[in-house]
Amino acid sequence: MTLIPAGTRVPYSVTYLDMTARPDWAMPHLPGHIRLERAIDPPVWYFLSLYDAVGRDYEWQDRFDQAEVDPAALQAFVRDPDVVIWTAMGHGWPQGFFMLDWREAGVCDLAYFGLVPQAVGRAGARRCCRPRS
Repeated sequence: MTLIPAGTRVPYSVTYLDMTARPDWAMPHLPGHIRLERAIDPPVWYFLSLYDAVGRDYEWQDRFDQAEVDPAALQAFVRDPDVVIWTAMGHGWPQGFFMLDWREAGVCDLAYFGLVPQAVGRAGARRCCRPRS
């Protein structure tokens, strides 16, 4: 691991993916213990809790900054009817989420996507809900 002093400029690239046509294969099935739950008119704290759980290790910070500087704008974003949060629920707890932003006509932006650290690599690992003896 390399330590970089605070304030050091670090080069980075932003990459965008563009899907211009719907895939011609069937949608994959979710693991049996996972279900997707759509948040209807969610409070900001719900979004921020998922955002933190998924993004903490990746330095996701912009929405926390926005919550301090312009909480009304963050609330408008999270509760916009054209912005949808889907939570991947498994074994009774959120294992990840994704957010679709339909605010631009003809465009669906995958605004956020990720798994919580405890769910990474475990999609089909545990199929039984009984504790091991």
